[in-house]
Amino acid sequence: MTDIVKLKTVIDKFEELDTKYFEQFCKNFPKVNEEVGFGPNELFEMAIQAQVYLTELGVTAKNRFQYLGFDMMYPFTNPVDWYNWRSEILKKEISHTIYFSIGIRISSEIKRVKKHLEKDCWDAYCQLSPSDFSVSYKYYFEKTGNPEKISTENSLNESTTSERIDNGSISNKYIANISKINNNIVKEESKLSKYFNLSGNLSSILSFFKPF
Repeated sequence: MTDIVKLKTVIDKFEELDTKYFEQFCKNFPKVNEEVGFGPNELFEMAIQAQVYLTELGVTAKNRFQYLGFDMMYPFTNPVDWYNWRSEILKKEISHTIYFSIGIRISSEIKRVKKHLEKDCWDAYCQLSPSDFSVSYKYYFEKTGNPEKISTENSLNESTTSERIDNGSISNKYIANISKINNNIVKEESKLSKYFNLSGNLSSILSFFKPF
């Protein structure tokens, strides 16, 4: 018999960890000419714990989160994997906005899990396929085969048109204090504001992102 109380505890802890992880992930996103070192140990620990939580949620949740790009958002658990990931990001000039899009979808799926548990319909959730109500991380590879060739503008267009984004589907980790990312994001401001259901400058919505 499924322990719903335990699952509720797990998803709450996962959500809290994901929020902290996202902040640290953005702070440590690779920048040109920065000192390399051995990587952020705190991120390694949080990534491992996230994997544990996801495993505890069961096969359906694991498959759905991986379909969204969990392994891209949590790509390292040790200094070796982190160094290789960092090198690929810089070499291929992969945009941080790709991770923003994946992060939003992971946050939305966490809320979907919580809602199914709250409504006592966990069995129904477990019948979902990975693609139900979801957009795969593979979107970023479809047009060119390389994520680094997906522009910031295309990434944000896809983020806003492929799924409905509003206050209820985005974790507070995205809503804080950031200045402009780049000119492409400024151009998208009026379009995105409709989906966030907020007025004002987009810079107050997209937290933690800086020009890299």
